Amino acid sequence: MTDRNSSWTQTNSMLYIDAPVGSGFSFADDDAGFAKTSEDEAQEVYNALIQFFTIFPEYQKNDFYMTGLAYAGL
Repeated sequence: MTDRNSSWTQTNSMLYIDAPVGSGFSFADDDAGFAKTSEDEAQEVYNALIQFFTIFPEYQKNDFYMTGLAYAGL
């Protein structure tokens, strides 16, 4: 393998979030971990982003774009 000097990962980053909990690879230990409403789910995604930018403040200065499929249209 060799590094690609033209890779988009040289200048960009990507964060994946499984939402709602229980889709994809995400899980909850019990029913209390699952959102009950769309508003709950939107709040959980928001909280996850706040936590991410708190833990990794070096990404706070970057432009932020969000996209999704299916239920991502909360």
